Amino acid sequence: ANVTVRNSFFHGKEPTQDNRVRGRGIDAPGFKNLVIENNFFENNGAVISVDNYYGDGSPNQTIKIRYNVVRNIDGRYRNNTGKYLVQFVALQNFGAGNPRYAEIAWNEV
Repeated sequence: ANVTVRNSFFHGKEPTQDNRVRGRGIDAPGFKNLVIENNFFENNGAVISVDNYYGDGSPNQTIKIRYNVVRNIDGRYRNNTGKYLVQFVALQNFGAGNPRYAEIAWNEV
């Protein structure tokens, strides 16, 4: 996939079931090029989760996460029985290697 997300708003809602956490803002499983810029995230569990890079390592096939504003990352369970690991960006499972020219910059978290 070649995905660009710009100028969007992601407002997490409280789960409707116990022992659940708020969802992710963006979940990108499998991509060649991913650009996430100028977005607003509020009350999400994990904000951006990225798996499986399939690009060729060129500047046109990489990941760029820039100029986003993030507020209140919340990993609590609905009924306060536990916590979930939360983060702004989770990068994992890059079988093709790390994307060259990747940039995560100028975000306000």
